Amino acid sequence: MDVTKADEVRGLVDAAVSRYGRLDILINNAGATLFKGIEETTEEDWNRILDTNLKGVFLGCKFTIPAMRQSGGGSIVNIASVAGLLGMPQHFAYCAAKAGVIHLTKSLALDHGRENIRINCICPGGVLTPMLGEVININDPMQVERVAKQHALGRVAEPEEIARVSLFLCSKDASFMTGAAVTVDGGIAAGRMGQVHSR
Repeated sequence: MDVTKADEVRGLVDAAVSRYGRLDILINNAGATLFKGIEETTEEDWNRILDTNLKGVFLGCKFTIPAMRQSGGGSIVNIASVAGLLGMPQHFAYCAAKAGVIHLTKSLALDHGRENIRINCICPGGVLTPMLGEVININDPMQVERVAKQHALGRVAEPEEIARVSLFLCSKDASFMTGAAVTVDGGIAAGRMGQVHSR
């Protein structure tokens, strides 16, 4: 399914409701990345990053919320990024899109909380996924180590570590959480890693 196409997203929601009789959970997890300066970034680059990372979340929520309302409520988890909280060099389009996901999440949480629809987002750091493989060679330990050093924990995440937080946010254990941007970033947002030198 192409998350940037309204008809395809609507079709997926309709298929889920048809098969299961209701819709309780949505995880908006499609993503695309780009490392370019603004002068090198084309309009097509910009549209691809914003369409996939932000418009895709908009469409997922747009067609899922009515189905959840009919089911009596539900939980939506949008995958944002620590890049939505912090500026990153040569990464402005992705940062802008993910910042949009965070504020879309917060606004929709206000709009739909009284309908028992909880909407939260996760802001991961580096994760060993194919998307990271578009930026570095994830089979090269030295390149992975370079990314790992940006994290306070000194490593990147396994995909399952993000999935477990998604499961928590969808569970009854998170029943009083909505509008939250949960950092699962190995400590990137805590501050800059590196030594402090004094004279």
